[in-house]
Amino acid sequence: MRDGYSIRTARTHISTNRVAWDVLLSFGTREFTVNLIVLPGLGIDVVLGMEWMKGHMVTIDTANQEI
Repeated sequence: MRDGYSIRTARTHISTNRVAWDVLLSFGTREFTVNLIVLPGLGIDVVLGMEWMKGHMVTIDTANQEI
């Protein structure tokens, strides 16, 4: 792993070097193994980046609130 990650949002800047490796993520009957960057103190469950979703051909149905 590199030295760490620096995440910037509109309100804050967060630095971390913590990663949860090989986490099993399930959507219905599909399972994926992902590495998650741990962001301290945000209360966020999981954020999947646009590149990950694009690479796995994810469709977000906002009308039915389904992935």
